Amino acid sequence: MPPSPLPARRANAAPRRLFAGPRRPIRVAGIAWLDDALSRYIADWPSEAAPPNGACDIDISRMGGSLRIRARTPGAVPLDFDDPADAANAFAGALIGAYIAQDPDLISLHAGCAVIGGRAVAVMGPSGAGKSSLAARLAGAGHRFVCDDRLVLRVPAGGGAPHIVALGLAAKLRLPLPAPSDAGFAAFVARHALWTGDDLVHLRFDPSERLPFGGTAPLAAVALADRRAAGPTRLEPAPRADLARAVLADAVAPHLPAPALMALTARLSSAVEAVALTFADSAQAAAVLATRFAAPAAPK
Repeated sequence: MPPSPLPARRANAAPRRLFAGPRRPIRVAGIAWLDDALSRYIADWPSEAAPPNGACDIDISRMGGSLRIRARTPGAVPLDFDDPADAANAFAGALIGAYIAQDPDLISLHAGCAVIGGRAVAVMGPSGAGKSSLAARLAGAGHRFVCDDRLVLRVPAGGGAPHIVALGLAAKLRLPLPAPSDAGFAAFVARHALWTGDDLVHLRFDPSERLPFGGTAPLAAVALADRRAAGPTRLEPAPRADLARAVLADAVAPHLPAPALMALTARLSSAVEAVALTFADSAQAAAVLATRFAAPAAPK
C-alpha cells in the first residue's frame, strides 16, 4: 500500500496538547499533523488542549516532505517519516516512552497482553510470533484486551506484585488473518475494524472487551511464544532465565541505567510465572491460555 499523502499545512498544526501521564501530563506540540492517523494507534489515551507556552516532551513538525517526531526523553533521536501513518505509529511509541520515563518502576515490553479472570497474561516473541492474533482471540473469547505489541509494566522497587498498566492502545492484525481463522473470529474482526488497509486492520474493541486507560491488573505470567507452521499446541513451564533474557532483549527503558534495568528484570522474573507456548493455531493457543490462567479475581 503506498504511503498516504502528507497533510497540508493547517492553521491549527502548532497548538499543543496534554496527554495523561503517570505523574504529570505529557506536553506535545504539533499534534494536528497526525490528526487523521492518530486514532488508529491511541484511540483512548486522554488528552486536552495545552497552553501555548513552556517546553514540550514531544515535538511534531513538517520538515520538507517529511513529518519529524522529536521526543525529549533519554536516548531519543529525531525520526522522519514520509507516511503520516508511520509517523503516528512512531508517535505512539514516543508517547509511551515519555510515559514510562516519569517513573523508575515502569518499563515497556514488546508484548501482547490480555486480562484473563482478573489477572494479566503477557505474550512475548519476535515479530510474527502471534502476539496480536492471540490478544485479539482472547478479546473475542470474552477476556479483556490490553495491547498487542507495546505493554507497560509497573515493577515496584519496594516490593509488591508486578502489574500491567493499560494505555488505551488500539489493536492491529496482519491481513489476511492467520489460518485457520473461523467465520466467527473473522466476523469479530470485521465488527471492530477501525481502519483497513491492504495488509493491516486496526481494531477498536468495545469498553467491555478492553481494559480502559489507566486500568491495572496483576501480572500472572509471561508466555514465550514459539509459533510454528504445524503441530500441536503446548504450554509448558519455562526457565526463569529464559524470561529474564527475553525481557532484557525487548525492554524499552532508556530512562533506567543498566543496573536499575537489571534489578527490575530480576524482580519481574522472580515474581511471575514463565511458560513456553508452542502453537500453530492461534485459536487453540488462546483457549489453552484462557483455561490455564482463568481465576475469579477482578481487575481494578
